[in-house]
This record gives sequence, C-alpha cells and structure tokens, in this order.
Amino acid sequence: MAIEFQLPSPALAHFVECYWYWSGSSSPTRERVLPTGAGQLICDLSNPGQAVLCGPRSKPVEIEMGGEERSLIGVFFKPGGVARFFGLPASEVHNGEAPLTEVSRESNVWQEQVVEAAFSDRPSRAFLKLNHALESQTRTVSGRRPEVGFALGEIMRQDGPSLRPLAEMARQVGLSQRQFIQVFRDEVGMAPKRFARVRRFHKAIHRLGKKERLVDWADLVYECGYYDQAHLIRDFHEFAGLTPTAYLERRCDYPTHVNLES
Repeated sequence: MAIEFQLPSPALAHFVECYWYWSGSSSPTRERVLPTGAGQLICDLSNPGQAVLCGPRSKPVEIEMGGEERSLIGVFFKPGGVARFFGLPASEVHNGEAPLTEVSRESNVWQEQVVEAAFSDRPSRAFLKLNHALESQTRTVSGRRPEVGFALGEIMRQDGPSLRPLAEMARQVGLSQRQFIQVFRDEVGMAPKRFARVRRFHKAIHRLGKKERLVDWADLVYECGYYDQAHLIRDFHEFAGLTPTAYLERRCDYPTHVNLES
C-alpha cells in the first residue's frame, strides 16, 4: 500500500486542505468514514475519467476497502471549498456524492482540466496539475462571503461548550439570523450549529489519535470544549455510531476511519 500527501500552494490554503494519493490491495474490509464537515474530490485511476465529488458530511458513511488493486487520487477541501470551486450551494451535496459532470456548474473545459490533471503519470505531477487547475479557477469565481469567513473563524476558535449566539454573530455582519444561517449553509453545506458540533467531534478524534489506549476522558472533555462526558458520548454515537471506547478499539491509521470487521 502506498499513501502520499501534498499541501496546496499558499494561494489555495484557505480552501484546500491537501492533495492525496492511495494505491494498494488487501483483503476486502468494511470501514466507516466519519464526518469532517468538509468535502473532497476523488478520482479512481482504475477507471479513467471517473471523478466523484463528495459533499460535506455531518454523518458517517460506510465503504468497502481492499480487494482488487486500486489507485485513487483526490483533493481534501477545507470547509467552504466545495462551493468555492464548483459553483453550487454546498448544501446540495451535503451528505451525498455525485459524478463531477453532474454537479459542477462550471465550464466543461475546467472539469476536463481537473480530471486530466488527476490522471497524470505519477502522483507528484498530478498534485502540481491539480493545484494549477484549482488556482486557475480562483481567478474566475467569486471568493468566500465575508460573513461566512467570519463565522468559520468564530467556530474554529471555539474553546468552550457554548457557541457564540447566532443572533449576535448575524447582527455583527448585518444580516438577520435566518439570512446568516442560509448563507452559511450555502457555502459550508450545513447550519452553523451543526457544523460546530462536527468540528468539535473531529477535534476529539484527532486528540484521541495521538493518545495510547489509556485515555483521561475528563481531560478530553475539557480539551475539546464539551459540557461533560455525556455530551462527548452523544456525539460519538451520532457521528461514529460507536461509543468512544469502541472507537479506540476500531480506529484505523487515519482517525476518521474505523474498521467494521469483527
């Protein structure tokens, strides 16, 4: 099995988390992919021209891994990246996926550039071409709405269990609460409170990924801004379908994947 990652250029750092490549084969296994609140583009190199846009998720999804030899390459977007590059409300692909040609409202020429870049002869070259294709798109589409950038900053900086009231944030950017929620949902894919819960859970599983089996759960609750352990357990049930202890037993090398094989 081979895995490679590459960071984007500084021009794309606000919208792209990284580029990735995976290749390998193994015994077939079922895995559950946990939500991150952001989307990704996946190209199956075993099927030339096949590119799938996975929308931002706020619930887990099960996938089949292993089996025949496969090679995949893709782009992990940051929250808001899907709407930025593909010209559609992210809420339209929330918790879903579709072929790129069915969801992108941008030009067919740009779609072809993205797919051609992904199917380059080696990952390092594909990463460079994907970065170039995405950079070219930033010159022709509008940027993030400042209201959404403000809200994302507030959520990402959240340390405690209470999110700043939405009505207060809406007033600060000159929108009604209803308008504020709608523009956030259009760009990020879900309402601010839902997104904040997903990101807090994402923070928790990444903290667990750095710990051994013995975990001080009270410390984790405090570090990730939960009211108490009951709220932590509730989020694990909702976003992972597992208790925190079961997650530790089944987590894979990457924190957002858990093995479902007995």
